[in-house]
Amino acid sequence: MIVNCILFFIISSATVFLFFISSLSAVSENIPLFLLFIIMNIGLIYSVAEEFMSMRKCEKFRIYYKDIFFSIAGGLFTYILNIYLLQGPVISASLTGIIGSSFFPEYSVPMYAGAVAGMISPAVNHNPVYMLMVLILTGTMYAFLKNTYSGVGGKLGASSFSAWFIFYYIFNINLLNNPYEEENFLILLIIPLIGLFSTFILQHYFKREIVASSSVISLLGALIFPVIFKNSSQNFSAVLMAATFAGMSSKDRIKNIYEIFIIAVFISVSFIYSYTHFGGSGGKLGALAFGSVLSEIGLKKLIKNIIFSKKRNAV
Repeated sequence: MIVNCILFFIISSATVFLFFISSLSAVSENIPLFLLFIIMNIGLIYSVAEEFMSMRKCEKFRIYYKDIFFSIAGGLFTYILNIYLLQGPVISASLTGIIGSSFFPEYSVPMYAGAVAGMISPAVNHNPVYMLMVLILTGTMYAFLKNTYSGVGGKLGASSFSAWFIFYYIFNINLLNNPYEEENFLILLIIPLIGLFSTFILQHYFKREIVASSSVISLLGALIFPVIFKNSSQNFSAVLMAATFAGMSSKDRIKNIYEIFIIAVFISVSFIYSYTHFGGSGGKLGALAFGSVLSEIGLKKLIKNIIFSKKRNAV
């Protein structure tokens, strides 16, 4: 249980920190969006606190060693496609997800967790040994936290990002800090909405496998966007994939189109203002989706609690 708490603290802290520093980036550029970030952070922290309280009640635990193995295997396969075969992060992870859901359906989810960790940018100067260490930690986090944050889309990516987050500070890995230059915010809002909605629909209404739902939509975006948006295709493909991660949420977590829209907005805003932070690290897109879903869930619960509290006091 101690290990669970430590890993819970790592994945939660890494996600909260990413959203916190992203909110600081919005201060000097856009005050209304900075205020939105404050609201998002309140919802995020509230969700983390509630999840921790529910986790403390869980006493039974079991380590799934095969999950760790398949997570490492999925990550290595993605890493080879991405770095050595030059297929790019999104296409490489999408292909791994499709292969995993087709041939290893029982272990497609841990494979996808590893695949997301392998989405490091080819422009990042890193040691391949770090990649293997990150995959081992990612697989371990997935196995230990398998029943934590259940049904929250983006958890796989957040696990991967948390591993990179640790090794970034331990080994002083040089990540990217390029500024975000795309000005068309409307497109950046529409794309996450499409990605999140289509993945959610495929998974829950067409009963498609959860990893396949995300992978197929992400792959289509990576193939189509370069034709439509020649100058911004990489950013649009990335934010689409982040949205598909959020779309992997369960119906208990996301219940209607209004919540989908709110999460899509959160993803768009956090994508822009996190752009110069931890650039090129594997799992960052998933962490953005994870934090966005948790923010919406936390705000929803917080508002309900406030309303019910006022009603009880009135009575």
